Amino acid sequence: MSAEFKCQKDQDNIYFGINVNDNELVFGEKMFELPFWDDCIEIIIKNLSSPFPLKLWISSDAKGKIRLDGRKPIGNLSYPFLWNNKGILAAQKKAEKGYSVEVMLPKNILS
Repeated sequence: MSAEFKCQKDQDNIYFGINVNDNELVFGEKMFELPFWDDCIEIIIKNLSSPFPLKLWISSDAKGKIRLDGRKPIGNLSYPFLWNNKGILAAQKKAEKGYSVEVMLPKNILS
């Protein structure tokens, strides 16, 4: 398994493109609250105004529908956060030997 990624930004958003090479794909076999047990992309961003990183997991369910989950740090604890409501957009497409993920992350959720 291997992956490559690119990152770009504009005035309002940060964009991620990730290509994963994997000969065994597992999507939608674990509970919604545990996307990291399936194949998923985890993006961790360190915000300079907080000592704790922001975490975002991108995966899909068994039918191919995109799943966003993650944690926004609050003090020493992390609570589930509704990423779609914060304007994050993501898409995932299976390929012959893996999958690709594109993510748009609004900069305003980092503050």
